[in-house]
Amino acid sequence: MKEFLICDQCNKVFKRALKRDERNQNFYDEIQVIRKHFCSPECSYAYSREHDLPGRFQPGQKPWNTGTKGICKPNSGCFKKGDKPQTWKLVGTISIRIEKKRTQRRWIKIAEPKKWLEYAKWVWIQNYGTIPEGFVVYHIDRNTLNDNIENLKLITRRELLFLNDKKKQGVVNANIHLSLQEVRSSF
Repeated sequence: MKEFLICDQCNKVFKRALKRDERNQNFYDEIQVIRKHFCSPECSYAYSREHDLPGRFQPGQKPWNTGTKGICKPNSGCFKKGDKPQTWKLVGTISIRIEKKRTQRRWIKIAEPKKWLEYAKWVWIQNYGTIPEGFVVYHIDRNTLNDNIENLKLITRRELLFLNDKKKQGVVNANIHLSLQEVRSSF
């Protein structure tokens, strides 16, 4: 249902759909609501400015929550300098994280702030030194939580690509799994 109204600001005739509660005219007759009708938001704003209607801040007017503390204010006092969050961990903390393919890996915190390293890499670095660029630490038994040095091996990313290729896995595994003596002798 539509009705024709006259804008209270510019006196234009405009058409608008009736709202659900306005369709019951008896409702408005009983409460005798005096409503203003505007053809556009611009006419509504202009009418409010001309008649100094409340509902918006005037220049120099203070908001109602000035001087209050708590939920209505910014968190300028909630986090003090030097306070540590509840999730903060000590350097040396080992945590287990679940990665994309639901693989679990251990991570160790090595420095502040938020410097973490995979535990397998950390074990390799402690035993053999730095990891050269283009190489990764590989778990021989494919158990990513078994970070014993005997289970870790340094391989190239190309070899890792072949190891993760399920079609070629049997052929490459025989070539990749060198004895521990050969790995140690290369470093």
